[in-house]
Amino acid sequence: MAKSGGTRAPGKKGKKGKKGKKRFKTTLPALGSYDPGIDEQIRQYEAGFADNLQDLAQQGRWGKADWKEGKRDSKRIFRNQMEDLDTSRDRGLRTIRENRDLLLTRGGRSEEDFRNKLTNLTRDTNLAGVFQAESANLRGVAGGGTLAAANAIRQRREAEAREPVDLAIGREREDVARLQGDQTTAESDLLGDYGTSTSRARAARKDQRGDARRTYKRDRRLRKRTRSRTRRDTIGAINALEQQATWQSEQNKLY
Repeated sequence: MAKSGGTRAPGKKGKKGKKGKKRFKTTLPALGSYDPGIDEQIRQYEAGFADNLQDLAQQGRWGKADWKEGKRDSKRIFRNQMEDLDTSRDRGLRTIRENRDLLLTRGGRSEEDFRNKLTNLTRDTNLAGVFQAESANLRGVAGGGTLAAANAIRQRREAEAREPVDLAIGREREDVARLQGDQTTAESDLLGDYGTSTSRARAARKDQRGDARRTYKRDRRLRKRTRSRTRRDTIGAINALEQQATWQSEQNKLY
């Protein structure tokens, strides 16, 4: 019965590293005792099997090349995604830093304006006291409760004038603090989104590479099964031809 073999063992490499043609060992009667067309049919089966092996090998090379190309594409896509995410993160952080610098400048100027207004109020009040004292001296009424009453009036007017200034600086401080808090929240959200996006990009890359690897291994298993089935069918067909040749030879002996 036919089995794999031949003048050169199947798959065995020659001197130049090339694989020999796939042959099957056959057990046939003496030449001339059976139809010579059987030999031609056996050669055709062997040639067909060799062609199938060659096609499967080519499919394997293509599959491996596609797998490697898919890995490179996945790596390139992931790298581009990370570059885009890094750029977006850096741009967002730069904007936040600029906003914080603006808020610090705004807060510093507001505090400076507040101090200047208080200084001006105090200076105006003191100047008014000096003028009132000089006027009282000129009139000869420097003693008594006149100056005390005038001083009380000045202090009350200064307090009344300071109220809107205190209110304004208080509101400005609240606004600056709120906006600074918004920048802190924006930074936290930005970094959180960046972490989520990078994790998703890594997971997507892992899934893509896993799918490509599973596809490659599945196709490789299918090729192995196809090769085994083709070999089995070829051996079966050659065995049938061997039996036919043996039967013809025995019939010729009887006659």
